[in-house]
Amino acid sequence: NTFNSSRFSEALRSKTILKRSYDLNSFKKNSEDLKTLVMSDNNYSDFLDIQFYSVFREKVSKGYEGEEEIYFGNGLSFAKKKSESNNNLYKNTTYIYDVGKYKAKRKNQNDFNDLFRNVITFSYDYNFPLWIKKSSDQNISKDYKFSPNIIKNSIYWNTNIDTGMFFYSNGDSQKAIVLNTGPTMTFGNFKKNYFDFSRISSQFTTVLKSGESPFAFDDINDDNRIKVNLEQQIYGPIVVGFESAIPLDSTHQDYGRLVDTKYTLEFKRRAYGLKAYYQTNNEVFGIQFQISNFDYDGLSPEF
Repeated sequence: NTFNSSRFSEALRSKTILKRSYDLNSFKKNSEDLKTLVMSDNNYSDFLDIQFYSVFREKVSKGYEGEEEIYFGNGLSFAKKKSESNNNLYKNTTYIYDVGKYKAKRKNQNDFNDLFRNVITFSYDYNFPLWIKKSSDQNISKDYKFSPNIIKNSIYWNTNIDTGMFFYSNGDSQKAIVLNTGPTMTFGNFKKNYFDFSRISSQFTTVLKSGESPFAFDDINDDNRIKVNLEQQIYGPIVVGFESAIPLDSTHQDYGRLVDTKYTLEFKRRAYGLKAYYQTNNEVFGIQFQISNFDYDGLSPEF
């Protein structure tokens, strides 16, 4: 985590995961409901993930609240994930149970807590198409030089509901319901060299919460806020991006101002991409490299 040799003893971080996924559809081959889904135009999946994990000095992003750290953490989680898409309507449901022991910074104190934690969460995503432009493109062709996917001109309304209950071995607990909702608008086909791709999204977040965590890293932020995200092709494979949040609670020190702002500059190609980014809240600069379509199993014509 550093090139300064005098800090090597403090610079090590690790995260180890042992995970197994089970396709629950394989256990329901005789189900009439599953037969109906398979015979329709739906894309349907249902998985159970079991995961053991161990982390040492893992950083946890808290948005415009900055970052906190889990010094030690070991646990076991069970996640049931079901997704379905039909006629450009997308639904995802996730249930998670997680139990683990953590050593991490106390909330509002420069000291450690060393506690067990039990978590039960439910998440539901619903992406509804308000408008989709008809297109004759069914497969990627040589015209798509800058994207591994077909770009759909569309306006979606996205809604996400997260609920969670957190119980700690010292008797503390926190419970919350988080609602996120807002539109995503995509225009252009990303085929031409100038201004042929724009994506604009915004999301309003409101939170109902009771209790609080004894840890700093997982205490739920109950600020009402808006998040905005913009992406714009400038020339050829070059895309600039901007994302930020605006706290809406008048008691917040940054009320009505842009916070947690991130700027991006991308070089996009069909098979790979290179992105540079800068985050203003913690003055972090980074570079990401992406290779696309490792798991592609389509039968597009050659070009």
